[in-house]
Amino acid sequence: MASKKHKNSSEMSESEKKALILKRTRSLFKQAEELSILCAIQIAIIVFSPWETSPIYWPSEAQATEIFKNYLKKPEVVRMKKLIKLETYLSDKEKAKEEDIRKMEQKNEEMEMEFLLSELVKGKSMTELDVRQTKGLLKLVALKKAKLEEMKKQLAEQN
Repeated sequence: MASKKHKNSSEMSESEKKALILKRTRSLFKQAEELSILCAIQIAIIVFSPWETSPIYWPSEAQATEIFKNYLKKPEVVRMKKLIKLETYLSDKEKAKEEDIRKMEQKNEEMEMEFLLSELVKGKSMTELDVRQTKGLLKLVALKKAKLEEMKKQLAEQN
């Protein structure tokens, strides 16, 4: 079930913000507990809330401290092995999105050229095309010609 939309935090009263943070914190703790059981791992969470004088620990302050101490006892090489820095993560996501955009632009270009080719077959004049469209059509025709040659070779091999 989708969670209901919340107002922008600048539009919320302090009590609404506090209630929302408390609700989300409880949800986070529940998910952390499920994850620790499912994956048989140790998880500790510290939440610094503007409404609390001391941080909120999960599962408890003593257990969280022990988990962090055990983590810090490990050699740095081991700690850094699976560490993903936010900058790296975001950079990878950005590159993936840029690649997706590039592929979409390329597909759009191909579809536009296919459409222009069909328009030319229907009788549109070549003089109505700009330089970019003409170059795109030349590429498309070259690709189609190469595909036809390949199909011709395959048919010759079959016979």
